[in-house]
Amino acid sequence: MKELYRNSSGNCIISKDETKKFVMIEMSGKFDIDPYKEAFENFAEHVAKSGYSKLLYDVRKLSSTDPRARAWYMTSHLPKAFKMVSGDIKSAIVKPSSLFQRMTMEAVVRGSKAFGRKLDVKFFEDIDEARAWI
Repeated sequence: MKELYRNSSGNCIISKDETKKFVMIEMSGKFDIDPYKEAFENFAEHVAKSGYSKLLYDVRKLSSTDPRARAWYMTSHLPKAFKMVSGDIKSAIVKPSSLFQRMTMEAVVRGSKAFGRKLDVKFFEDIDEARAWI
């Protein structure tokens, strides 16, 4: 894995696997709206630069996200990000340990599919299983 970005708090890391051709975002802890936006804007930029359409979200240690950040993700970021990625998108999501965050992620995935873009999304309990699938 080649690290592409790390935020100043160290709770967001973006890397890519050049062998399996996927980009991964790891998020942990709490995210207010501005750090959340910064994380996903960087993620979309690195995905677009890589040319890959396989994504791995490691959010096992994500404890909370600002509701305004999730709204921004669905209404503003996601339509823009979809335009930046060519081909069918395959996403592996390692589930957060927080039950509330799990429910939130599942709602975001359902909302993402409503955009009409072909998405192959699968949830995992384990990072190694997610990497093997992606």
